[in-house]
Amino acid sequence: LVANVDSSPILVRPRQEGVLYHLDVGDEDNVFLLAHAAEPDHESGLSEEMALFEADVSSLPLGSSFGTRLSKNEDGETVIADMDVFRTFVALYERSTVDGRHQIRIRKRQKGDDTLVPLPLGIGECAVLSSSGNMHFGSTCLQFHVESPCSPGRTYSYDTVCGTVNTLGANREPVQLYTEKRVFVTSKDGSQVPMSMIYAKAADDESRRDNLRPTVLIGYGSYGEAVVQGFDPTIIPLLRRGFVVAYAHTRGGGELGRAWYRAGRLYGKERAIEDYIACAEALIEKLDMTEPRLLTGKAFSAGGVIVASAVNQRPDLFGSVVLTNAFLDVTTAMTTNADKLTEHECSEWGNVLRDNEAAAAVSSYCPMTNVSPQDYPPILLVGAMDDTNVPYWHPLTFCVKIRKALEGRNVEKDGNQKEGGSDRRQRVLLYVEASGGHQLHGTKLGVASMEAAFVIDMSQDIAD
Repeated sequence: LVANVDSSPILVRPRQEGVLYHLDVGDEDNVFLLAHAAEPDHESGLSEEMALFEADVSSLPLGSSFGTRLSKNEDGETVIADMDVFRTFVALYERSTVDGRHQIRIRKRQKGDDTLVPLPLGIGECAVLSSSGNMHFGSTCLQFHVESPCSPGRTYSYDTVCGTVNTLGANREPVQLYTEKRVFVTSKDGSQVPMSMIYAKAADDESRRDNLRPTVLIGYGSYGEAVVQGFDPTIIPLLRRGFVVAYAHTRGGGELGRAWYRAGRLYGKERAIEDYIACAEALIEKLDMTEPRLLTGKAFSAGGVIVASAVNQRPDLFGSVVLTNAFLDVTTAMTTNADKLTEHECSEWGNVLRDNEAAAAVSSYCPMTNVSPQDYPPILLVGAMDDTNVPYWHPLTFCVKIRKALEGRNVEKDGNQKEGGSDRRQRVLLYVEASGGHQLHGTKLGVASMEAAFVIDMSQDIAD
């Protein structure tokens, strides 16, 4: 922290393993901190979820304590994701630990009372709330943005004095065209897993029971990160063609807080896979949305571990699969230094060279090492030559292994094709971009178009 341009930097707090904090400056003489610890620390007042603290600049560097704790989420029903600090109030961006929904809490600095920002009518269940251009410290209004995968969103202003919400900007896409719904799915161990679904409102008709719809189920469940649910224009062509787009909020992700993440990492990674499978089963059996031949599993990056493992275990659940820059060879990555992130990944996947339990866990679910001779659905694998996060040999090697596993799977011993068999079972496609990196910069639109074309083609081919 630098008090002014002429002063030397001030140490906020000595570094402590397992403790993470973010700082924002209040007035000239105080700071606000969001802090949490990997393990609860009673001396510092930290828990594994973020808590809000206030401290005087004169008290820096901080000792064991982070100052005065201001947040009041002891009930554990919400977690703090971010904050905006103003002269008269602090805005806390929170998520529910029950269903992952977003909300904004206003804490008045002088009175210390809390108020939830009233959200305008019509905001869907998949809405994502975020800060929007709050640059004026003295303002009494908070600007926030609301969007969802099917809506580019609107920007609102909340007046903390009057308690009113005003619209600052609007999107042209009529969000009323689509239904956003969040349901709970019972996983293998009984845990309730949130799943978001988006589809055209016409599909809400009760008569649709006999009109099953092609569905894309997206999974990630890694690093404590929530499945991205900001506006995604690439799903609009699917929604307009009658698809359902679903998001599995599995353990290992951050939708429901750090405990939810911890339950699906390291030795618990199999739980995240079970959650994803449970979501697929629910779409087919409980919700009557689709059937296996019309269900596409989809993942990006580390989500590839969850989705590809689910396909290895239950290929019968899926009609097609799309894996983009997907992490697929956990075993090799964690036993060599071939990937630049390997040494930083032990907290997520485990140190398989020194921890036998971690080695056994990775061996049980690693997509690459668990490919077996069975009927896999058609798979589209996408990679990038210059991807340094997940090198291109992940999709390439996985493609070779799947093709090898499929050899002769739809052919009888006499050489004739099995009844009901088709070359579509042999469709394992590989596409590698020459550039673009892990995020496919400059090539994302083309790749998204190819993915959509593959999914649509597979659903039509299967239906025919």
